[in-house]
Amino acid sequence: MIDEDSEFVTTSLIEVLDLLKKKNDSYGDSWRELGVLGLVYRIKDKCNRLINIIVNDKGSIEDIDEEVMDIAGYALLLLKIRDEKGKIW
Repeated sequence: MIDEDSEFVTTSLIEVLDLLKKKNDSYGDSWRELGVLGLVYRIKDKCNRLINIIVNDKGSIEDIDEEVMDIAGYALLLLKIRDEKGKIW
């Protein structure tokens, strides 16, 4: 990975972290109640919404970015659950 890519990824991860903190302030740790399958279904929902936005041209670039950031956030939360509970898949 070249430095330019690494910088982009780092900046993006910071943005995802900020989004997770903001949502945690609003919803608390409700994501923990979802468990692994619940988080996977949330990712699936976000992917379906992303597909709908792109295929049907029903959204802005900001809408697409928001869905991608949510998907990344949920993926990180899955890794957090795995870290807490050990191998779960």
